[in-house]
Amino acid sequence: METSIYSAFTKAFISTTASMNITRVATVAPFNIYFNSKNVYSTQGGATIPTIGLVLQNNSMVWRIFRANSMVFVNGDVLCLGFVDGGENPSVDA
Repeated sequence: METSIYSAFTKAFISTTASMNITRVATVAPFNIYFNSKNVYSTQGGATIPTIGLVLQNNSMVWRIFRANSMVFVNGDVLCLGFVDGGENPSVDA
């Protein structure tokens, strides 16, 4: 994600997870957002973490990223948010 989008996104995600009593833990590059998994419970729909809604062109175009598609279990106690800061001018391989 481009830096300004990543910053806004992670700020909102961290705030939402904090309200769910999911605490952050130390990070390991290249990812920056890690959580303690002890307050994350599994359900049929996946882990009890926030669903992400990326609004693309307008409010009627929302890309929803559901639970398991945004987080990765690093080990038994740690979850990682699977997004990275792509910098100020990210490029796309053609």
